[in-house]
Amino acid sequence: MTTDHTRTRQFLILGKGDTGKQDAPLRRLARYARLAGQHVQRLTYHELHKAEKKDTTVFLAFPQSFWNTVCEKPKDTSLHGTNRRAYELYDALFARTTKELEEHIGRRRVRFLTNPFSAGFLQDRIASAENLDEMGVPTPERVHTRDTEEVLHIALEQTLYLKSRYGNKGKGMIILRPNNWTTNYAVRQKRLTNPRQWQFRTITGQKELVTQFLSHDIIIEKEVATGDLYDGKTWDVRCYVVDDTPVHYQVRIHDETAGAQHLLHDNDAGLPATYEKRLQLLARHVAAVTDQKIAAVDIIFNGNAQTPKVLACHPFFDFPDVKKYDLAKYLIEESGLLHE
Repeated sequence: MTTDHTRTRQFLILGKGDTGKQDAPLRRLARYARLAGQHVQRLTYHELHKAEKKDTTVFLAFPQSFWNTVCEKPKDTSLHGTNRRAYELYDALFARTTKELEEHIGRRRVRFLTNPFSAGFLQDRIASAENLDEMGVPTPERVHTRDTEEVLHIALEQTLYLKSRYGNKGKGMIILRPNNWTTNYAVRQKRLTNPRQWQFRTITGQKELVTQFLSHDIIIEKEVATGDLYDGKTWDVRCYVVDDTPVHYQVRIHDETAGAQHLLHDNDAGLPATYEKRLQLLARHVAAVTDQKIAAVDIIFNGNAQTPKVLACHPFFDFPDVKKYDLAKYLIEESGLLHE
């Protein structure tokens, strides 16, 4: 349903996907908004001056072209997700976008669906984890030493995940299991480097690679044992939250040989009810404390429904398979966000 109020505002989608597949959810979002009577503009982050000067609701998409240029392969550290300066430029992009839009259109006339002040902050794995800790949100236990021998000693009995601090989509990681070390970086001349394809490879016993990674900006987390619910495999859940409402979730089975989590099922198969209730309560809480109207919250369970831990809260995320759940349609037609 459209109203006079929604017709007076424009819906501005900032950012475009690298490929047709990546951009498809944003095209659907624009199409549904037009069908709902919205005036829609699609611009890149370099085209803010083209925004029409009227009351505007802004949806921030992931700034893919900026990320590819500045952050994907930082020049000084050479390793994806480990460069502080690249992250600072990424974070500053959102402050600059807010300032330019408010100056161009008018501060009182611009409303963001994606919170620009936390969009960059949540890319910093350490800062966001510490923030969640302060809010009383459970997160995986972290290891603070960067001494190679100490880290390897812990890894004799406890699987450790060494992750690039500012990485994106699971890129930039070493997993230390007892007698089995893997990384999704490439290895050239006994050094970690960025690969052409992000796939895990075995590096067991190559201490120099661990030492190299420990010298960079990273976070170390202890493995969360998820129990026997899915044949003993490690799994987590991504829960989509829109305006304080958990609307959809996906269970993901971890497969380090493929370099990513594999989607097992959507709500049609479902989690046991005790897990689902706890998941929804925690995801809703995390979106609220991070001030996100639209978010994907990744949660892992430590062997039972009563001990969930939050892996991350994402202001930018891949939309679910449209055949399973049409998030773009929900955002426009059912969430009420455009009517606020």
